[in-house]
Amino acid sequence: TNYDKRIVPYLLGTEVEIIRENINFIKVVNISECGVGMSISTNLTIADKNWIKQSNLTKTLAIGGIELCGYTLLQYQASSEEAESMIDDLKELLLTGQLHAQNPQVFSSVVKQVVLDKIQELIQKLKKYKVVTIQSCSC
Repeated sequence: TNYDKRIVPYLLGTEVEIIRENINFIKVVNISECGVGMSISTNLTIADKNWIKQSNLTKTLAIGGIELCGYTLLQYQASSEEAESMIDDLKELLLTGQLHAQNPQVFSSVVKQVVLDKIQELIQKLKKYKVVTIQSCSC
């Protein structure tokens, strides 16, 4: 790794190269301590308890994230082509969300909300294939 040059992503929405010799000082403005919050994104009911308890976890898959949240899929049955296609679509939506976070001037807040809504829609549809989605967020 070249320690004389650093690429800093997300600074004002674009990547910026910072050369160490050009830094005169660093001022710490704020220090926040934040843990990771985890939640189940899949809408589960009491009836789902049966198939979750009776099925073996077949696969755990970290599929990426958007802004400060990452998603992990827990698959409780062998994957089908339909489920894999939905997972690929979900990954694609997460990439779109990342592009929005990196370039907020290009994507409107309406586009961001559409992407977030589609992510939630796919998460709920994956339940049909015995896939539970866990969301982990930090500040």
